[in-house]
Amino acid sequence: MTYQRSYTLFKMAFILGFGVIILNWFLEIWWLLLVGIGIIFLGIKQLPFFYRCPHCKQQLDVRQGKLPHCHHCGGELDW
Repeated sequence: MTYQRSYTLFKMAFILGFGVIILNWFLEIWWLLLVGIGIIFLGIKQLPFFYRCPHCKQQLDVRQGKLPHCHHCGGELDW
């Protein structure tokens, strides 16, 4: 998996997870809360493995968004 797909998967899991949690509030189905939290958790847990610089293999910081270059080696990141 590339760093671009990992970032997209993280964002999608975050949005989908919160959507399921909000759906839980309206439908009052308790296990939907667990599903939503699980989706968000899996989206976050994949980051250390796949959201890495393709040049130096150091982990990128997802809190800074789509970086133009790696903050470790300075390698250009192609988005």
